[in-house]
Amino acid sequence: MMRDTMNLGDMVLDLEKMGRKPRHLQGHVPADHLPALGELVRVESPAWVDLLATLDQKRLRVAGHLGGRIGLDCGRCLQPYTLELAVAPEREFIAGAEPPDLGGEVEVQDETVYLDDGLFSLRRMVEEELILALPMTHLCRETCAGLCDQCGSDRNIKMCGCQPRNLDSPFAVLKNLGSFNP
Repeated sequence: MMRDTMNLGDMVLDLEKMGRKPRHLQGHVPADHLPALGELVRVESPAWVDLLATLDQKRLRVAGHLGGRIGLDCGRCLQPYTLELAVAPEREFIAGAEPPDLGGEVEVQDETVYLDDGLFSLRRMVEEELILALPMTHLCRETCAGLCDQCGSDRNIKMCGCQPRNLDSPFAVLKNLGSFNP
């Protein structure tokens, strides 16, 4: 259940007007303010935010914790499940345009984001961090047995008794690879 917190969905910091005093950004970003995340998964709760934004000259450093609850479908058994995401971002933003690429190799020291207009959008950073935190494979649990490829029954509920198929595969020759004797 969501406690009563400040809606930060429209929070934008103007780096020119922010001042040197650190800002504690604590509250939530509503699910409807995260459209790119919503295209990838079901956003089941507002994203919670607890960050500290510190400006030093034209560099904005944002660090802390954020997260949210999302819904996914298991890649093995196709059942919907809920996942709690939690991220501890440390990002740096600089007011101004990104320096031009002068050719040659440039060593990247950190993940700095340049803000052409000098405006930092909290919603955009939260959405990016949550997208980066999404799992590569969607599994309801590591031990998910999945669906039977013959009858379609959910093997997590009951083993169906179907016999494994012996399919001719272009990779079938590889199973004897270790037993080769010259």
